[in-house]
Amino acid sequence: MDPIRRCTWAASATLLLSLAWGCDGEESDDTGDSGEPAAWACGDDVEDDRDGAIYRTVAIGTQCWLRDNLDLGTMIESTTAGSQAHDDGVVEKYCWDNDQGECDGTGSMKRGGFYEWQEALQDWSGEPTLPVQGICPAGFHLPSREEWNALVDLLGGTGEAPARLATGGDSGFEALMTGYRCTMSGTFRPSAMSSATMTYFWTSEGSAASVWLWEVGETSMQTFAFEPSLGLSVRCVGDLAP
Repeated sequence: MDPIRRCTWAASATLLLSLAWGCDGEESDDTGDSGEPAAWACGDDVEDDRDGAIYRTVAIGTQCWLRDNLDLGTMIESTTAGSQAHDDGVVEKYCWDNDQGECDGTGSMKRGGFYEWQEALQDWSGEPTLPVQGICPAGFHLPSREEWNALVDLLGGTGEAPARLATGGDSGFEALMTGYRCTMSGTFRPSAMSSATMTYFWTSEGSAASVWLWEVGETSMQTFAFEPSLGLSVRCVGDLAP
């Protein structure tokens, strides 16, 4: 079994540096020849101490990404248009068709949560200072535009990257075509502008008026800015190179 890194919610900067990945040093029972616990490396699983969720990881170039969409927090139902999240310190998420099983995989798909941008950042003040941990596990953060651009460029640009990022692609990113929560109607839609089902990821850059995001399909992708009250998926990237 691969070692599992157990990540605490509030790791200090000193701990992040001293442990190289911001975790509490607790590993699985796996040991090497020396009898010491096997060191965690990107590609091993991460356990989030906040709720016990296990996330896969993958090294892509000089970045370490979660291979799964984040699924943290309490589901709130989307019943009307506009923002329905609250600035109260409680992590809130939408689930496809207001069904918790569509977040956690007990339904038709393990989509993870759909988050409003300020909820994903846990920052309602406006433009955040980068990097932003937000709702990501310790040792990870919401990716910036630069980090997303580096990933896409490495995989061949917007022409080649979609197939490589999608489930079964050779990058290991495993982007599920999840759809999103539309803020204009409060409903859940497979895509914003395409007949194909797409998936949507926040970047950490924007403001209370407009935020940069990525729309990713199996054959196409693009980046643009829109309202922060959309409900989109969150993928986290490691604070340090693998």
